[in-house]
Order: sequence, then C-alpha cells, then structure tokens
Amino acid sequence: MKKIIAALLTLLFLHQAGFAQELNRPRIFLSAAAGTYGLDVNYSSSATGEGLVLFRLSIADFYVQDEKTGFGMSFSPFVFTEDLRNRSRRRNDGYLGVSPFNAEIFWSPLKMKNSMTVGPFASVNYFVNEDDLVFKTGFKFALFTRAKTSAKFDYQVNAVKGEMGYSRINNTDNYFFSIGIDLLILLYILSL
Repeated sequence: MKKIIAALLTLLFLHQAGFAQELNRPRIFLSAAAGTYGLDVNYSSSATGEGLVLFRLSIADFYVQDEKTGFGMSFSPFVFTEDLRNRSRRRNDGYLGVSPFNAEIFWSPLKMKNSMTVGPFASVNYFVNEDDLVFKTGFKFALFTRAKTSAKFDYQVNAVKGEMGYSRINNTDNYFFSIGIDLLILLYILSL
C-alpha cells in the first residue's frame, strides 16, 4: 500500500512540475499580415432573393491568439468593399464602402498553432460612408504560416482563408461564403 501511495504522490508531483513549466511558457501569439484579397458571395433570404457578390480588400490584419485555449481576435484598420454584380449601384445602397473598424473574435479548437485555424467566428464591420454595421457569424477555415520576427511578434502569411455562415448587411439577412488569399501571395502571382 505504501508503494502505491508513494507512486501516486510521485506522479502527482511530476504532473504539477510539468503543469508549472507549461504555465511559464509564452502562449499568446501576436502577429500581423499584409492583408487579404477576396470575394464574398451573399444570398439574401428576403422576398427578393437578391444576393451580392462583393470584392473585398483588407490592408494590414492584426491577430492575437491564445495557443492553449484557441481563442483569438483579429483587427483590420482598413477594408474596401464593392459589389461586383451591379457596379451601377453606388453609395446609396451600401454595397460600396470603406470600413475603418473591422474586428473579429474566433475559436480554433484544433491545436495546430502555426498552420491552421478551424472553428466558429463572429465579426463586425463599420462602414463610414453608409453609417452601417455589417455583422457576420459562422465557420472559419484558414491555412497560414507564421514567421518569427522578434521575441514577441510574428509575421503571418494567410495562404487561403474561407468563411461561411450568416451575415446581416443593410438590415437584410444573408447566407454567405467568402474566400481570400494574402496580399503578398497575390502580389507575387501578379509579378510572375
């Protein structure tokens, strides 16, 4: 019996030592990306059934993610959006806009810290010229790589980023799908 108690106490001590070592390890990632170039395809659930195909360009995306829990936030100080299906509709319909406030929270339950984000998200975009909030929630998938630039900061390249779910644009409910690539990848492809 004494051997069993001694073995359990030893295992408990070793587990606590490992846990303390885990707590001392930095687990918050701070990273930035050049931005994202992509398309949003929205289908309206209104009586008209009219949808949107939006060109979307974000400049400078910033990320904070907790490695252990998978929870994270992102922020982009500039997003430009334009309706590609009907370019004659301009600012009065809210399909062309510049957004200086674009925030997102996400959770990635898979522990692939330097390669993939898969999980639910919610985001808010505020378009100044339309005085309109765009709300999105759904499922996110992103393949990326992080390059270490300093002890506390990483550079992130988003190879491909996809989202699908619900969006609310101009008080209209929509189902949406979006796909995008990193601006650096786009610039590299265009330079070939």
